[in-house]
Amino acid sequence: MAWNESIITVKGVALAAELMDGGSMEITKAEAGESTTDSVALAFQKAIKSPIDVPVSIVKKDKTETGIALTVQIKNTEAAKAYKMRQIGIYAKTKSSEETLFAVFQSAEGDEIPSADEYPDFLMEFTANIAVSNADNITVVTEPATVIVTEEMLEAAMEDYAPTYTTADNMGELSSGEKLSTALGKIAKAVKELISHIADNVRHITAAERTAWNGKAAGDHTHSAATQSAAGLMSANDKKKLDGVAAGANNYTYSLPIATSTARGGVKIGYAANGRNYPVQLSNEQMYVNVPWTDNNTTYSAATQSANGLMSAADKTKLDGVATGANKYTHPTTAGNKHIPSGGSSGQILRW
Repeated sequence: MAWNESIITVKGVALAAELMDGGSMEITKAEAGESTTDSVALAFQKAIKSPIDVPVSIVKKDKTETGIALTVQIKNTEAAKAYKMRQIGIYAKTKSSEETLFAVFQSAEGDEIPSADEYPDFLMEFTANIAVSNADNITVVTEPATVIVTEEMLEAAMEDYAPTYTTADNMGELSSGEKLSTALGKIAKAVKELISHIADNVRHITAAERTAWNGKAAGDHTHSAATQSAAGLMSANDKKKLDGVAAGANNYTYSLPIATSTARGGVKIGYAANGRNYPVQLSNEQMYVNVPWTDNNTTYSAATQSANGLMSAADKTKLDGVATGANKYTHPTTAGNKHIPSGGSSGQILRW
């Protein structure tokens, strides 16, 4: 049917003016009626004419480009007879005004509302589009107990549903029958801990690291001190001794300077014999010279008073005639000399 007449009432315009000035407005309820009002007087209507005894509920508010769209449900619960619905009214109030008829929607032909006996599951939805400014400042009082959720409503609700919850303080399992907000709080805590765990690289190990750790000895294992024939831990005394050794000790890399005729230094072995010049050799770190020399020259000159040589046969004869221990005595021949012969007495003078 054509609901071709709609208007904001005179009192509704006053409420809208407060809304435009920055105030707020609350839509309180919807109501249906059987009668119509002359179009000229419709704006001055203060209440729905000939209300019908059926539940009428506002189930949601949507924001539009020009204002708001209200979804209104009409049911025939416990309706003893059928009705012809020709008017739907929207009521509202502000902080400074009481509840009043804000807008009216009217159809001369109207819609049929069957009785409960005739059609027990009857449900009709009506969309009331209202052009108004500051739609964000409009709230709607809904009646959840009387609302019937349609498939379209459920799909829209699931698409736009934004649940609220508080993250749980501690991890916990979900319990059957608990509130959705409580369950979401537990899930949020689990997700938070999971994100933290994944981001913490210290808590993760690779398969290779796990294998390496599994092969490690127990934390309370012990080791014997090392000996010269067996590996082990370093003893405290050995550590003390090691600390006293300078870095690089016994790592001798010094190169001796080359020896010269005037300076000590390093020399080499391996000289090749040259004439009577012979190389130095080593034996047990000791040096020696092996001189393989023999004198085959058996011809010698006779000795003289200035040169060594062989003794002549004459000299040998003369030498044999000299008594052992004999002195080289030269008898004086000069006049006046005196001589005391061996065995003589003092005072004797030998003259000749």
